Amino acid sequence: MRKVLKTLLYLVAGLGIVLEGGMVLSEFFRFEEQEVKDPRNYVLERRDKQGDLLSREQKVDGKWHGYQLYRDKKSGTEEGWFNHGVRVGLWTSRYANGSIRCERLFTNRMDPSAHAGDVGESIMLSRTDYKIDGTAIGMISNDFGVCVFMRDDGKRPFQYITEGFTTNVSVSFHMKENRSPLGIFNVMISERVSKADDADTRILFHCYVDENGMITMTEERTAAGYHHAIRTKAEDGGSFLVEERGMPPFLLGETHYVIPSLVDCKPVFDLMVSCSNNMLVVTKRATPLAMGKEEKDRKATK
Repeated sequence: MRKVLKTLLYLVAGLGIVLEGGMVLSEFFRFEEQEVKDPRNYVLERRDKQGDLLSREQKVDGKWHGYQLYRDKKSGTEEGWFNHGVRVGLWTSRYANGSIRCERLFTNRMDPSAHAGDVGESIMLSRTDYKIDGTAIGMISNDFGVCVFMRDDGKRPFQYITEGFTTNVSVSFHMKENRSPLGIFNVMISERVSKADDADTRILFHCYVDENGMITMTEERTAAGYHHAIRTKAEDGGSFLVEERGMPPFLLGETHYVIPSLVDCKPVFDLMVSCSNNMLVVTKRATPLAMGKEEKDRKATK
């Protein structure tokens, strides 16, 4: 009896199936139901009336393999190659109008303990993100730089993340019209922490901002440990529920942090975020912090 394979493929808007760093942002794309004899070994293709290839997926021994082409009417396309489950070579994502959205170059690293035939893990060598007009806006090379996740219109980012610094910053923006400074929705600053032979990160500062610029949640690390506060509903007076360590210093106006703007595909740390009356405030620094400077927590001096 034939089995019907219903495949759900992750398609990130121009960013690939899985974002580097373990984060997944996905829109679902679904092939029309097609019958396959072996769900571990198959090739599925969709073509238009003229015979041009619209989408393609392939598995060998249960692993993605060969040329893949994913398509979504709103988000565009992504294409590249797998080698027995590992991304290799150039992967290209395009906007719906065909212009390039993101290019990533992969290689694979062999695992000495791998069995014969295994190809190890995928390593991203470089990544470049583009606006819809072809302007490069973000670049990562040798695990250093900034990746930028663009909206489907290709004109503005909805998130950017620095990589390779001692402290790294993630900034997300509201998708709809709002009065939050610069449209900021979320700011997170984390640092790398070495643990024996393993590497990990921990959050130094994290806050969410509503569409009016009001801070709704703040998490902050101090010498006393983590401070955490969540704003209650407006009908309750808009006060904060605070853990036993006390109010985060950021909400008291005692600390502030520097985040980057994007200049020529690079993060330039020239924006200071602070809090006033529970509202987010963003100001421009007269002198940006130097690229690659290793601040413990990216705090600026007043």
